[in-house]
This record gives sequence, structure tokens and C-alpha cells, in this order.
Amino acid sequence: MRRQGGKLSRGCLISVAVLAVALGIAGAVFGPVVAAFARQGFFDRLPDKVEYNASREANLKALYTAMMLYHDSEERFPEGAGWMDAIEARLNTNDLKKGEAAKKLRRPGLADGYGYGLNQAASGKYKDDVPGKPAETALIYESKRTDRNVSGDPKQDLDGLAISVSGQLIPAKRP
Repeated sequence: MRRQGGKLSRGCLISVAVLAVALGIAGAVFGPVVAAFARQGFFDRLPDKVEYNASREANLKALYTAMMLYHDSEERFPEGAGWMDAIEARLNTNDLKKGEAAKKLRRPGLADGYGYGLNQAASGKYKDDVPGKPAETALIYESKRTDRNVSGDPKQDLDGLAISVSGQLIPAKRP
């Protein structure tokens, strides 16, 4: 603010007056809307955080989504030796309680361990470079092995469902 002889400059006074009028108009227009929301309890509480209810299909779909988020940012799938570590942060959602997203890495029904594997043929590759038909080629599968970051051949290691490179659930093939 510039003072001329101990007084505020005319431009400064005009700016303050315009700002005061603008704030008054905004308050008159939006004030009733904000008050209505407040009366209805809109600002009283945030939505509750929930626990994750795992199912075989939901876990595979969540793992696929996290894998595709990784793929979109890195332009390739993660390396097999650390694929769970690479996508773990992408499993979090704002509606889950802290630590619940980690349940998506564990196959329901297992006493301990993880129970998922990444098709080694997709390890470190762009999705279009994975051999086979995208709708028929397993990307992540329920594995016979239960250690973390399993990577292998689903033809040898498959123990149930899988999700394809294009996101379709692939049912277990029974003899």
C-alpha cells in the first residue's frame, strides 16, 4: 500500500472496496447453501472406514487393477521377483481402514501365506508383448506356492482361478 502524505492511495482504497463488495456478494449467494448443508449434518462426519471382505474373485480383480495402475505408470508389468511389493501401494483405497488393503494380497481360505503368482511370461513386459491371447493368458493366478512374490508358469503352478492379461477371470480347469 502506497501512502501519499500519510493517506492511502486512491487505487488501494478502490481495490479494498471492490474486494469487500465481492466477498459480500459471495456470502449472500453461497451462504444459504452452506447453511443448508450444515443443518443437514453434511459437515458433521466423514464416511466410516470399512474392513475389507475378501473373496477369491474380488482379490484377483483388485490385484489386476493395481497391476494395471502400475503398468500405466511404468509402461510395463513389474518384475516377477518383487511384483507384490511393486503394486502394494496401489491396492489402497480411501474407504478402507489402515492395513486392510494388505488382505488383497492374501488368498482367502489359506491358513498362512499369500497364494498368488505372477505369470513369469508377463514379468517386466508391456501388456501387448505378453505371449498368447490376452483374454486367455493368465496374468495373476492362484498359486500352489504361498510365499510372497511368487512368479512362475501358471500351467505348472495354477491352483484355482486366474485373471487374464485383459482382465477376465479364468476359471480353474478341472480334468
